[in-house]
Amino acid sequence: MIRLIYESLLQVLFLVPFIIPGIRNNKNIKIGILLLAFLLFIVTSVSTDFFANVSIFEGQQWNWVGKAVSLFIVLVFIYAYKPITNSQFGMTAKIETNKTTPIFLVCTGYFVLRLILYLTITKHTESFHLETILFQFIMAGTAEEIIFRGALLTLLNQVFLKPKWTLINVSFGWSAIITSLLFGFTHGILLDGNYHFHVNFPAILRTAFDGFLFALLAEKTKSLMPGILFHNALNLIGNH
Repeated sequence: MIRLIYESLLQVLFLVPFIIPGIRNNKNIKIGILLLAFLLFIVTSVSTDFFANVSIFEGQQWNWVGKAVSLFIVLVFIYAYKPITNSQFGMTAKIETNKTTPIFLVCTGYFVLRLILYLTITKHTESFHLETILFQFIMAGTAEEIIFRGALLTLLNQVFLKPKWTLINVSFGWSAIITSLLFGFTHGILLDGNYHFHVNFPAILRTAFDGFLFALLAEKTKSLMPGILFHNALNLIGNH
């Protein structure tokens, strides 16, 4: 448990160079909401890893319990946190479609590229594992989207109000950058059982880029549904 807390704190610490300019750009910064966001991240991150070895059926290969616990925690927070509505957290099936074609095209192109790279470069098997398909298409991306692009992105949008940049018709700010980097750090900055520090730069770059696309989808569509579907579809590549 202590190691997991340290690991999460370390991942947040690496965000400091990006949080500082965001704070400088915004007067009367809402420090309480900023701390709340990172506390929520630490709690969900630790919960995910703490229950990783809990099995609910014979032959289980994936972290169903850890993901379910973290998902439960973030859903309780979203539905209990009254200053922001559920729909503002992206918990809605209503999708804004105005000028979304560019971001959808970019995501589609990226998915096709990842699929081509997997089929032509990555060594893979022809067998299909039912648990893997179910976990990757149902649980993994769903929990991560609700945590990172639902709760954390929305909370940080209350903190970093400016500046706003525009890319492929999507307006975004420091919150999208910070949550994307944090998403990358969770996949590439680790402490092992002996508290040895490990950094996987390729994993950070790939997942941070993925996280940025998911953030743009959430910002543009005002819903987590497109990001969840896109995220889970990417997870299936190489994890069947």
